Amino acid sequence: MKYLLDTHTFFWAATSVGRLPKGVQDLVADEVNVVGVSIATFWEMAIKASLGKWDLPFSLADFQKFASAEDIKIVPISVEITEIVRALPLLHGDPFDRVIVATAIEETWTVLSIDEKMDQYSGLRRIW
Repeated sequence: MKYLLDTHTFFWAATSVGRLPKGVQDLVADEVNVVGVSIATFWEMAIKASLGKWDLPFSLADFQKFASAEDIKIVPISVEITEIVRALPLLHGDPFDRVIVATAIEETWTVLSIDEKMDQYSGLRRIW
């Protein structure tokens, strides 16, 4: 299976031992699965840190090193993904989550997220 980590999922995987449910931890750790994180997640963390909304315990480069060490693919934002964002109904106000939703739809990833608002999008699969 292919799993795309929502921003909070990636952040908790990298920083908060025990914060993710065991089932989610198992999916991320299972070497059979392909696990990804959108580059939009790094953008969101940078913006929230610069606004003082999040206290990042280490640099974004260290988050990238964590992704690499855990074999988590960093998924770029393609033109096709931006077209999906443009066409998405405005069911979720968070622009970063909309990019994550569009990425999951375009790339056929299942999103690992606690955010139930994502379930409103047709064609999206979410677990948690």
